[in-house]
Amino acid sequence: MGFCRRSTATAWRNTSSSASFDAEERASSTIHPGQANEYQVEHPYSHKPAMLPAIRPRPQPYAQVSDLCPVLEPRRVGRLILLNTYYGHAPALRLPEMIRLLADPDLIPLADAMMDDSNQRLWVLAHTGRQFGLDAADQQGIAVASIVPQFYGDQTQPDALAAIWAWTSALFPALDQQDAHIAAGDLAGLDLPVTLIFGAADDYLNPRLARHLAGLFPHADLHLVDNASHWPQWYQPEIVAQLIKHAAPT
Repeated sequence: MGFCRRSTATAWRNTSSSASFDAEERASSTIHPGQANEYQVEHPYSHKPAMLPAIRPRPQPYAQVSDLCPVLEPRRVGRLILLNTYYGHAPALRLPEMIRLLADPDLIPLADAMMDDSNQRLWVLAHTGRQFGLDAADQQGIAVASIVPQFYGDQTQPDALAAIWAWTSALFPALDQQDAHIAAGDLAGLDLPVTLIFGAADDYLNPRLARHLAGLFPHADLHLVDNASHWPQWYQPEIVAQLIKHAAPT
């Protein structure tokens, strides 16, 4: 069977064009520690045809960038809190190589072939995990708990491949649109406080990108969380929770 990238991505965008979805985070999964920092995966849904998975919305490790400007009216929003994100084609933005592969329209045949092959998909995912410094043998880590189930599902739910195809396919057009908002001064004219929280050790959404993004807003407060990379809320949950609590209006 094939994942039918174009049709499923289009259907998902028509269903929920501005939201990001992923599989529900679960501590128990079918992932087992392997050798050479690789993941061994049993994927019970591999024999089923691709479908839009019945999953709930929540923040995800590879969250789709959203169009902030239409919803950020000071009358409706008291403060904006941004957690390890990006907006527009910033010079400091380094997209994870897997995300760039899936987002590049010129590489659709290659990306489709690799993602349609469960072994190739696993290789790409393991390579990405190594780039992030993830430990494949850590059964309590974010890879086992949240990331891998998005690509393979588990005993309780299907994978989220349709959603992943959808937001990656829309990524570059979304960045172009965001550049237009930046050029028009929409972010610079946003008269409300903005708190940005980034992992200091993230090589992708890195501190240079964080400072660039903070500079787009007139009232921005940037926090770089030490000993945290791409998912500061996972590595330093208490610190991130306190920063959000402190920033949230009372």
